[in-house]
Amino acid sequence: GAQTRTFVDGIRGVTTGQADAVAVMIDSNGQLGTVSSSRRYKQNIRPMQQFGVSERLRQLRPVTFEYKQAQNGGEHPVQFGLIAEEVAEVFPELAVFNDEGQPETVKYHLLAPMLLEEVQKQQSALEEKDAEIGNLKARLESLEKAVSRLVGDKAGE
Repeated sequence: GAQTRTFVDGIRGVTTGQADAVAVMIDSNGQLGTVSSSRRYKQNIRPMQQFGVSERLRQLRPVTFEYKQAQNGGEHPVQFGLIAEEVAEVFPELAVFNDEGQPETVKYHLLAPMLLEEVQKQQSALEEKDAEIGNLKARLESLEKAVSRLVGDKAGE
């Protein structure tokens, strides 16, 4: 049968201490590698807004869950994440499929840039709203002074 598990003894709990350490990924062939971020390895670089990320991100459903298979101590700790089948329906680019075409897992590492895009958009919107509120407060104050003068003039007649 196919090998489904690999163990490397002596690496758990070991921090490399190197600033250049990166996460290791595994592809569908079982090959280990890292994700390159340099523009040297990329093409067709475009702003994310053109991809319709916002609407689809809002359709994802974050959940808590427990894995059916217990950990070594027999425990089932609460986990946080997404359901691969649901992600595949909304955002197939974020799902990883097995040989039978079933969603197997989620490419969680791709969510960070998408969420950063959303935070930046929300921050811009907040700043615009703050400026608008400031302008409205100034207009309100000006109108209140004008009304006060008019009321004062009426009372003095």
